[in-house]
Amino acid sequence: MKKFKNYLALVVVAALVMTGCSIEETSSPEIQDENMASLSFGAVLNDLINDSQQRAHLSGFPECSDAAPAYVEVIITGAGYDGPDPLIIEVSDTPGDYDDDGEAEYFTLESDELELPAGSYMLEDFVVYDDDDNLIWIAPKDGSAMANYVDDALPTAITLNAGTKKYVDVEVLCYDKRMVNEYGYLFFELETNIALDFCFFANYCDENGRHFTAMYSVNIWYGTDDTGAVLYSGVSPTPQQTNGGEYFTEPLCFALPMPAEGVDDDEDYLYYEVTLMPWAGNYGTPPTIVESGMLSLDDIEDNFDGEDDVDYEHIKFGCESEVQPR
Repeated sequence: MKKFKNYLALVVVAALVMTGCSIEETSSPEIQDENMASLSFGAVLNDLINDSQQRAHLSGFPECSDAAPAYVEVIITGAGYDGPDPLIIEVSDTPGDYDDDGEAEYFTLESDELELPAGSYMLEDFVVYDDDDNLIWIAPKDGSAMANYVDDALPTAITLNAGTKKYVDVEVLCYDKRMVNEYGYLFFELETNIALDFCFFANYCDENGRHFTAMYSVNIWYGTDDTGAVLYSGVSPTPQQTNGGEYFTEPLCFALPMPAEGVDDDEDYLYYEVTLMPWAGNYGTPPTIVESGMLSLDDIEDNFDGEDDVDYEHIKFGCESEVQPR
């Protein structure tokens, strides 16, 4: 089993070059239905740390995990796929050097869910875990910051031809929780299935004390300052007007993670910044005002108003009065 190099190296998948007996011949069952195809995924991990620009980008990062991959979670779409979402597929614990580069290549084991009708499919998500359910590698998505470090970011189009056993190479990067949203996934897709709703609403008071419904932008980090993992960045409500021309917004709500194990209910674990923004026609261009704060689980749950209702955190830009209209 391969021991991976100790550094948060960016890693990519190289094409599987079969020598001698191929992976297809050793790991896929015979396809009984001539209209069906078998799909599997293979991965070759290579160290790109020799590139000077990448070394500069990676400075200060923690080491890559030494753990071997145990299973992958994938999301596949297409008319012929009706399996679970996500689909969990075990990874072979006996990788081989199929392209003679001195590095072990891992591949997924056969799965009945991946014997599919011939047709077109999309691989939307691809994340790799070790035996202890720790996320170790992840395929970045198109449009994300990390997508620049692979040649083919997700989603990946897959065409299955009848009677074939197809292997798809997926480019992956080492996973760093501090950069969780830079891979193109939501925090909760990777770290937790439990989320808490928390909402904001804002007013702006001009220099004359006149109140306006405010337009604003919200950033939220997992941590107690802006160096934590970015959960949300630059999210704003939708500006609206009534038939009578009055300006308004709906409260802006976010799904927030539960605190980590060992964090007390009254202990801060989230940090947010709310920035006042211009609103042409309403109040024009205001001065720059940023309101910030931290949240504990108690703070979030204090905004719960019964099982089906969530109150909101009322931000008051430039408003001195304790009581403001909503």
